Amino acid sequence: MLATGQLCQQSGQEKKNPAPVFSKTFGQTDRLKTQLPIHAVNKPYNCSQCDWRFAYKYNLNAHQRVHTGERPYKCGECDKFFGRKSSLDRHHLTHTGERPYKCNQCEKRFIQRTSLTNHQLVHSGKKPYGCRQCGKHFALKNSLKRHLHTHTGERPYKCNQCEKCFSQKNTLTNHQVVHSGKKPYGCRQCGKHFALKNGLKIHQRTHTGEKPYMCKQCNRCFSQKGHLEVHLHTHTNVKLYKCSQCDKRFARQKNMKTHQLIHTGNRPYQCDQCDKRYTRKSVLARHQRIHTHEKPY
Repeated sequence: MLATGQLCQQSGQEKKNPAPVFSKTFGQTDRLKTQLPIHAVNKPYNCSQCDWRFAYKYNLNAHQRVHTGERPYKCGECDKFFGRKSSLDRHHLTHTGERPYKCNQCEKRFIQRTSLTNHQLVHSGKKPYGCRQCGKHFALKNSLKRHLHTHTGERPYKCNQCEKCFSQKNTLTNHQVVHSGKKPYGCRQCGKHFALKNGLKIHQRTHTGEKPYMCKQCNRCFSQKGHLEVHLHTHTNVKLYKCSQCDKRFARQKNMKTHQLIHTGNRPYQCDQCDKRYTRKSVLARHQRIHTHEKPY
């Protein structure tokens, strides 16, 4: 029986100063044997669907769920299923609000260690990933990939309950909370409730007048980062969104969709006091002042 994990190469006589592969000590031979494949880079378990290989059979079994679509681990708080128990454990943190990984340079906390590691690159000041279209640089390759969607207009993440599409997966995840009907975050000043904490935070700026996002080219300020990003197109004259019915182009997808109502004749916004309908929500709001006798100016 091997008493320790210190392995020696032996021949007819013992070699001098044998080089240890590793120095971890084990109380049982079986536990030592299970550790050996890691150091020997031995991966005897091969996936029949792809080229991936694994040191342990249970890792192979977990991997094969990627091909079969099997998700045996269900969240007790919502209807989500997961292929790995570790994925379920991480997901549970979204319900508890726990963020165990804290940045040692700022106050930000994260659910996953990898998210913390990626975040810490921001403090290094290095931004090796540059956009070829606008010259903007990013600390993370994934951040550059998300940024490129602003140029292409690509929104690959679609909500399965409505027609909305998003450029980022986490934005889709946040949006889907809206369909649950739950709005736990309430504004203390006006009583309005929101499904997301960030939604409440943005709303509160309407009371405080805070506009933390400033355009460096014209000094105009915005309450939301997304509004600033859309505004920046006015300086570049980039209009990504083209109407499929005519040649008109728009900087914002929302404006294009509103424009397309001219072609369809659809007027989705109806006054609840009379039968009038409008293509824009803002026009309906102005109309309703006739009934309330409100004079805002």
